[in-house]
Amino acid sequence: MSKTTLEQALRNAIDAERAAERFYSELASSMDNAQVADFFEIMAAQEAEHAGIISDYGDRLMAGELPAEPDMAVEMIETAPNWAYVESLSLEQALQMALELERHAQLYYETLADTIEGEIGQFYRVVAGQERQHAVQLEEMIQQLRQQPRQ
Repeated sequence: MSKTTLEQALRNAIDAERAAERFYSELASSMDNAQVADFFEIMAAQEAEHAGIISDYGDRLMAGELPAEPDMAVEMIETAPNWAYVESLSLEQALQMALELERHAQLYYETLADTIEGEIGQFYRVVAGQERQHAVQLEEMIQQLRQQPRQ
């Protein structure tokens, strides 16, 4: 296995975020519950924004082009194929699923950061921190939802 370059690490992260965007968009279009569908549309937009932020970071950092393709299977970093066939979720179930995916992505990037030294490890640490922030936001949303009176 070849050593991952910073350029390749950036490409992998961008493609992972784009895969998450597609995943949430597909979930949104398959939901019966409009509130949950809207939530997944928001998640898809956030993932697209994350891909853009990482891409902009790469443009500032790199003088040349990023690789055209990831060098690993990035689709599973922040997606869950077993959820792709679920048609009706409650908002709390949707939030829980998104939280689980963000935690998985955080763990993935933290593991890479812990095993790769230098600027690539630092890059992965930053991305792990972003995923951790997303998880915290989702935890707060779940708490708020649970505190709302039941109708």
